[in-house]
Amino acid sequence: GVKLFGYNTAAELIGKHDSIFDKDVQNGQEDLSSKITDIVNVKGRWLGEVCSRKKDNSLIDIMLAISLIKDKKGLPIGHACIIHDVTKRKQRQEQIDYLANIVSQSQEPIFTTDYCGNILTYNLACHQLTGYSDEELQGKPLPALIPSCTSQFETALRTDKCIGQEAEIINKKGEKIPINLSMFVLRNKAGKVIGAAGFMEDIREKKYLHEKLNQHERLAAIGKLAAGLAHEINNPLLGIMGLAQLLAQNE
Repeated sequence: GVKLFGYNTAAELIGKHDSIFDKDVQNGQEDLSSKITDIVNVKGRWLGEVCSRKKDNSLIDIMLAISLIKDKKGLPIGHACIIHDVTKRKQRQEQIDYLANIVSQSQEPIFTTDYCGNILTYNLACHQLTGYSDEELQGKPLPALIPSCTSQFETALRTDKCIGQEAEIINKKGEKIPINLSMFVLRNKAGKVIGAAGFMEDIREKKYLHEKLNQHERLAAIGKLAAGLAHEINNPLLGIMGLAQLLAQNE
């Protein structure tokens, strides 16, 4: 406890009120330690996470378990506290929540699967693209959603590389939607492959614009061909017309 809160000796803490650890008291706000004490005195115990303050006024997140101590007659005489530093865990959790928020807010559909190719997690964009609910997407085999992805999934697991290709996804209405699909493997802390993650890009608009561009290019080519033909035809026609006029004048 001495080390945890940044003190040098136990003598610095003995006899001090536990509010010295309470960040809210030092900020001029409500005394959280007194509230917890009241709960322990009534219920006999309290367990929870609090943000506490060290000797140098830096903050620390702790898991705090407090039990009421009684004498042989059953009268309360004090409290026993077990304190666990959860600062790093909370920082990791904040990082995880931050990354999860990025994924959930992404406009591109993102999903993960287990090693067998069954969908485990997905973001809102996946719902919007596929039209399936949580219950329908959870555990759904990926090939049932993207029939052509089987070989890509197996290749990603075998080569441990990010694989990308054009594919079609079948939504809940049975519509086939063209997508660009990218997949890569996921590993656990031991390095074992546990599944895959994928990104889907809806390319309907891109394909529509590409088709329009191709159509315009075809029309331009036809126009150019027609102009060339007209030029090639006009040249002999002009000669014929000239000769015809000469013949008419000679008659």
